[in-house]
Amino acid sequence: MATPGKTNDWGPVVWLGAVIFGGIWIFGGFKCGGAESKPETAKASTPDEPEIKHHDIGYEGKLKGALVADSEIDMDELVKFATAKDEIGLNQMVGDGKVWSADDGTKAKLLNVVFRLGDNLLDVRIESGPHLGEEGWIGEKCLE
Repeated sequence: MATPGKTNDWGPVVWLGAVIFGGIWIFGGFKCGGAESKPETAKASTPDEPEIKHHDIGYEGKLKGALVADSEIDMDELVKFATAKDEIGLNQMVGDGKVWSADDGTKAKLLNVVFRLGDNLLDVRIESGPHLGEEGWIGEKCLE
Protein backbone atom coordinates (compact mmCIF):
# COMPACT_ATOMS: atom_id res chain seq x y z
CA MET A 1 0.00 0.00 0.00
CA ALA A 2 1.29 3.47 -0.77
CA THR A 3 2.57 5.59 2.09
CA PRO A 4 1.11 9.13 2.25
CA GLY A 5 3.64 11.72 1.16
CA LYS A 6 5.92 9.23 -0.61
CA THR A 7 6.16 8.75 -4.34
CA ASN A 8 5.72 5.44 -6.08
CA ASP A 9 8.22 4.61 -8.84
CA TRP A 10 5.39 2.99 -10.82
CA GLY A 11 3.23 6.13 -10.67
CA PRO A 12 4.16 7.67 -14.04
CA VAL A 13 3.98 4.32 -15.84
CA VAL A 14 0.62 3.41 -14.37
CA TRP A 15 -0.74 6.92 -14.91
CA LEU A 16 0.28 6.88 -18.58
CA GLY A 17 -1.27 3.45 -19.01
CA ALA A 18 -4.41 4.58 -17.21
CA VAL A 19 -4.77 7.72 -19.34
CA ILE A 20 -4.39 5.71 -22.55
CA PHE A 21 -6.58 2.88 -21.26
CA GLY A 22 -9.28 5.20 -19.89
CA GLY A 23 -9.33 7.52 -22.88
CA ILE A 24 -9.63 4.71 -25.36
CA TRP A 25 -12.20 2.94 -23.20
CA ILE A 26 -14.42 6.03 -23.11
CA PHE A 27 -13.98 7.10 -26.74
CA GLY A 28 -14.87 4.23 -29.00
CA GLY A 29 -14.01 1.08 -27.11
CA PHE A 30 -10.79 -0.31 -25.72
CA LYS A 31 -7.91 -0.81 -28.15
CA CYS A 32 -4.49 -2.18 -27.27
CA GLY A 33 -1.30 -1.19 -29.03
CA GLY A 34 -3.23 1.24 -31.22
CA ALA A 35 -4.75 -1.52 -33.35
CA GLU A 36 -8.14 -3.15 -33.49
CA SER A 37 -8.43 -6.83 -32.77
CA LYS A 38 -8.91 -8.88 -35.92
CA PRO A 39 -10.67 -12.23 -35.87
CA GLU A 40 -8.14 -14.89 -36.77
CA THR A 41 -8.16 -18.63 -37.00
CA ALA A 42 -5.48 -20.95 -35.67
CA LYS A 43 -4.49 -23.82 -37.94
CA ALA A 44 -5.62 -27.23 -36.78
CA SER A 45 -2.72 -29.52 -35.89
CA THR A 46 -4.30 -32.45 -37.77
CA PRO A 47 -6.86 -32.47 -40.57
CA ASP A 48 -9.45 -34.09 -38.24
CA GLU A 49 -9.26 -31.34 -35.56
CA PRO A 50 -11.54 -28.30 -35.90
CA GLU A 51 -9.91 -24.91 -36.28
CA ILE A 52 -9.90 -22.71 -33.18
CA LYS A 53 -11.24 -19.23 -33.85
CA HIS A 54 -9.72 -16.07 -32.39
CA HIS A 55 -11.77 -15.84 -29.20
CA ASP A 56 -12.73 -19.48 -28.66
CA ILE A 57 -11.77 -21.04 -25.35
CA GLY A 58 -8.34 -22.62 -25.84
CA TYR A 59 -7.16 -20.08 -28.43
CA GLU A 60 -3.45 -19.30 -28.05
CA GLY A 61 -2.38 -15.82 -29.12
CA LYS A 62 -0.17 -12.89 -28.18
CA LEU A 63 -0.91 -9.88 -26.00
CA LYS A 64 -0.59 -6.32 -27.27
CA GLY A 65 0.98 -4.38 -24.37
CA ALA A 66 -1.81 -5.01 -21.89
CA LEU A 67 -2.44 -4.09 -18.28
CA VAL A 68 -3.42 -7.38 -16.66
CA ALA A 69 -5.65 -7.67 -13.59
CA ASP A 70 -5.50 -10.61 -11.18
CA SER A 71 -9.27 -11.20 -11.13
CA GLU A 72 -12.47 -10.16 -12.85
CA ILE A 73 -13.27 -7.93 -9.85
CA ASP A 74 -9.80 -6.33 -10.11
CA MET A 75 -10.41 -5.76 -13.83
CA ASP A 76 -13.63 -3.91 -13.00
CA GLU A 77 -11.67 -1.78 -10.50
CA LEU A 78 -8.94 -1.12 -13.09
CA VAL A 79 -11.53 0.09 -15.60
CA LYS A 80 -13.20 2.26 -12.95
CA PHE A 81 -9.93 3.92 -11.87
CA ALA A 82 -8.66 4.31 -15.44
CA THR A 83 -11.93 5.89 -16.57
CA ALA A 84 -11.88 8.27 -13.59
CA LYS A 85 -8.17 9.00 -14.14
CA ASP A 86 -7.67 8.08 -10.47
CA GLU A 87 -3.88 7.80 -10.10
CA ILE A 88 -4.12 6.99 -6.38
CA GLY A 89 -6.46 4.05 -6.99
CA LEU A 90 -4.29 2.74 -9.83
CA ASN A 91 -1.10 3.07 -7.76
CA GLN A 92 -2.76 1.17 -4.91
CA MET A 93 -3.73 -1.63 -7.28
CA VAL A 94 -0.16 -1.89 -8.60
CA GLY A 95 1.29 -1.67 -5.09
CA ASP A 96 -1.07 -4.41 -3.90
CA GLY A 97 -0.05 -6.59 -6.87
CA LYS A 98 -3.57 -6.64 -8.31
CA VAL A 99 -2.48 -5.17 -11.68
CA TRP A 100 0.68 -5.72 -13.71
CA SER A 101 1.77 -5.10 -17.28
CA ALA A 102 2.54 -7.62 -19.99
CA ASP A 103 4.95 -6.82 -22.81
CA ASP A 104 3.90 -6.82 -26.46
CA GLY A 105 4.10 -10.35 -27.84
CA THR A 106 3.58 -12.12 -24.51
CA LYS A 107 1.94 -15.47 -25.29
CA ALA A 108 -1.40 -16.19 -23.63
CA LYS A 109 -4.04 -18.91 -23.73
CA LEU A 110 -7.72 -17.98 -23.51
CA LEU A 111 -9.49 -19.70 -20.59
CA ASN A 112 -12.80 -17.83 -20.38
CA VAL A 113 -14.77 -14.92 -21.86
CA VAL A 114 -17.10 -12.64 -19.90
CA PHE A 115 -19.35 -10.76 -22.28
CA ARG A 116 -19.61 -7.02 -21.62
CA LEU A 117 -20.97 -4.08 -23.55
CA GLY A 118 -18.09 -2.31 -25.32
CA ASP A 119 -15.25 -4.74 -24.64
CA ASN A 120 -15.49 -8.30 -23.39
CA LEU A 121 -13.16 -9.43 -20.62
CA LEU A 122 -10.83 -12.37 -21.17
CA ASP A 123 -9.42 -14.71 -18.56
CA VAL A 124 -6.01 -15.82 -19.86
CA ARG A 125 -3.04 -17.91 -18.73
CA ILE A 126 0.32 -16.31 -19.53
CA GLU A 127 2.55 -18.71 -21.49
CA SER A 128 5.78 -16.71 -21.79
CA GLY A 129 7.79 -14.00 -20.08
CA PRO A 130 8.21 -13.07 -16.42
CA HIS A 131 4.59 -13.91 -15.55
CA LEU A 132 4.74 -17.43 -17.05
CA GLY A 133 1.94 -19.61 -15.68
CA GLU A 134 -0.01 -16.76 -14.07
CA GLU A 135 -3.69 -16.25 -14.78
CA GLY A 136 -5.07 -12.76 -15.39
CA TRP A 137 -7.83 -10.68 -16.96
CA ILE A 138 -7.50 -8.37 -20.00
CA GLY A 139 -9.74 -6.49 -22.42
CA GLU A 140 -10.73 -8.57 -25.45
CA LYS A 141 -8.91 -6.40 -27.96
CA CYS A 142 -5.58 -6.96 -26.17
CA LEU A 143 -5.30 -10.52 -27.53
CA GLU A 144 -4.21 -10.97 -31.13
